[in-house]
Amino acid sequence: MSGNNLAQAIKTLALEMGFVAVGITRPDPPAHLDVYTDWLKQGCHGEMEYLAEPRRVYLRSQPGELLPGCQSIIVLAARYAAPPSISHPPPRSQREYPSPPAPLPKGRSLTPYPSPRGRGEQTSSPTHLRGGEGSNPNSQPLSQGEYPSPPSPLPGGEGRVPHPQPLSQGERGEESPSPLGRGARGEGSQGNEDVFFGRVAAYAWGEDYHNILRQRMESLMQRVQEIIGRPIAYRCFTDNAPILERELAQRAGLGWIGKNTCLIHPRLGSYLFLAEIFTDLALPPDPAFVPDRCGTCQRCLQACPTQCILPNRTIDARRCISYLTIELKSAIPPELRPLLEDWVFGCDICQQVCPWNRRVAESPSFPEFQPRAEQVWLSIPEILSLTREKFKQKFHHTPLMRSKWRGLSRNAVVVLGNLSRSRPPLHPNILKFFVHALQDHPDSLVRQHLAWSLAQLNLAIARQALQEHLQKESDPMVKAEIEALLG
Repeated sequence: MSGNNLAQAIKTLALEMGFVAVGITRPDPPAHLDVYTDWLKQGCHGEMEYLAEPRRVYLRSQPGELLPGCQSIIVLAARYAAPPSISHPPPRSQREYPSPPAPLPKGRSLTPYPSPRGRGEQTSSPTHLRGGEGSNPNSQPLSQGEYPSPPSPLPGGEGRVPHPQPLSQGERGEESPSPLGRGARGEGSQGNEDVFFGRVAAYAWGEDYHNILRQRMESLMQRVQEIIGRPIAYRCFTDNAPILERELAQRAGLGWIGKNTCLIHPRLGSYLFLAEIFTDLALPPDPAFVPDRCGTCQRCLQACPTQCILPNRTIDARRCISYLTIELKSAIPPELRPLLEDWVFGCDICQQVCPWNRRVAESPSFPEFQPRAEQVWLSIPEILSLTREKFKQKFHHTPLMRSKWRGLSRNAVVVLGNLSRSRPPLHPNILKFFVHALQDHPDSLVRQHLAWSLAQLNLAIARQALQEHLQKESDPMVKAEIEALLG
């Protein structure tokens, strides 16, 4: 079989398997390596020190070294579920504080987003929770094209979901590191109940893409070996090797690298997983995608809450919400915590505002990427009630494992602090939650952020609670946080 025919056969097989785009390039040194090395020199990689390791930088400069005898790289794209687009992001002044999933005050913009389903389904609760109701941890993926219904309380009557009462002192159970229940009930001027949820980036709504894409690539290469009748040398990668993936995808003709640093396909948009197969097959390369179709558009730069998108199509990871909630292992800088709004894992804003994502098909490439209701919005009190073991059980084989129990708990605390500002009627209940958690939580990083979130209530009694806890706290970082808050 000729190289051209084999390349076409591989592409046909890949598309039949569910991949939405496929291209071929050679393992040549990347043309824009200097942009990457300059980015490292500026420290924009933050705490991701592995990116700057000399061996990894070298492999990015010489991708062929990852497979001796490599002649071709097959680049594949798989679609994950796309959240709704935002045509016009609200002015920054209106995004200064997070907006709750519940109905907003007049004049406030709401970012459209899928929301939890099945909040009334029974689920097992830690022993210290009373009356907790939430998403079913054993729920099946939503059917194709189906998305969770809004998390806002229903306006009275049928379908209204009751929420648990806050715990009184002494009701804290030993199973959980935190006294928080699954929600907080409070009556505002409208008598509405409220529940706290954090948003999750769309790529993490399904199963772990690393495992799924690797399985599909292995299946593809088994089929290719059957076609040519001999073994092939190959290696499969997806976001797990020192590769400049987006540059390879651009060279393989899959799209261009947008101002938000995402690869953008002219028909498929940017909600794409990328995967690569390095092989010793000599395949004809596809033409690179040369046009820059971002034009003069600045929407992603303007919409980014932390202004982390740089003019040279790179990101200052130290300010990126995705980095702060997933890759950062230490404390989130205090000045950036309010800007997380209600993002508890990752962020989609720069993609939601992109015009190229407006007409993207919502269904993912593979059923494993179909959104699971309990991963679209996370119950913040539930996250703060999880032990390490319960965290692993709940998020095993999902992208949410990346942040680890400690990181997701830290994020949940910050989101709860942000959301509490817009819920004054619930402040007494939230105060109890924060005070109990600050006393009991076993992790010092989480306690450090609990102190900050407690201070966001801006109550005299909250200040008093911080002063009292300062006398008991032994961890120097938590003490320094409290001292800074107290001034």
